[in-house]
Amino acid sequence: MERNTTRLYEVLSVSKTATQAEIKRAYRQFQEIAEAYEVLSDPRKRRIYDNHGMSGVRLEGSSVGSWLLFGTEQIICFLSTILSLIMALGIYFVITLALRIDHKIDWNYAVVFIPVWIFDLLGYLGLVGELVLLSPFKDDEDPDAQEGTTGPFSMPRKKTKMRRILDYAARLLIQVLQTAFYILVVLKANDPTLLPATVVFAPFLAMRGIEAITKIVTLATVLKLTEGTGIDLLAKVLVAVDMFWIDLIL
Repeated sequence: MERNTTRLYEVLSVSKTATQAEIKRAYRQFQEIAEAYEVLSDPRKRRIYDNHGMSGVRLEGSSVGSWLLFGTEQIICFLSTILSLIMALGIYFVITLALRIDHKIDWNYAVVFIPVWIFDLLGYLGLVGELVLLSPFKDDEDPDAQEGTTGPFSMPRKKTKMRRILDYAARLLIQVLQTAFYILVVLKANDPTLLPATVVFAPFLAMRGIEAITKIVTLATVLKLTEGTGIDLLAKVLVAVDMFWIDLIL
């Protein structure tokens, strides 16, 4: 039987006479190489890293992960456009809703809710755009992944892909439930005797439940990624409050 007593030294690129300190330094360097491979071999993570560095990569699995794919200027431009659209449609919605409630106009509530339908449509377009441009279901373009081999980095990559798929499916389901809720509200407003309130609010309650579960999973992922980074307990609590403050109010 052939005895190879140097392979492990060669893996860490150290000699057989290396000290413990040298081995630890080599291992830390190996960890950095492994981290670099995991990030740069994943097109999504690589794009986030190019725009925001490792701090952005660590937030890739969070609720802001999709935003990190774009540069700062693109995000500012997009948010400015969305804010202007929200203000214009919001003014229209408030005015027409007030006039309809006071019976100044007799429009169908479906017409009054035009701004709601527009934002709902934008939500679906955003999901379709993410599906086409970002390909959350696409396999990573990696020879090991295509050949089905199991290397030291294959499991994290599979988990990352599965997390993206589950996140996309949850957001799509939330969008569908939101649309159903708006439709039921319009039907109820046009004819108060048509549906009971429990039926109208069923999609809303289901939507909030899914959102809560998604946020809990995201928070657990973020906290796990920040282990050993020196982030104190107060910062972690602030992250949790930032994610759940709407749920605490409503």
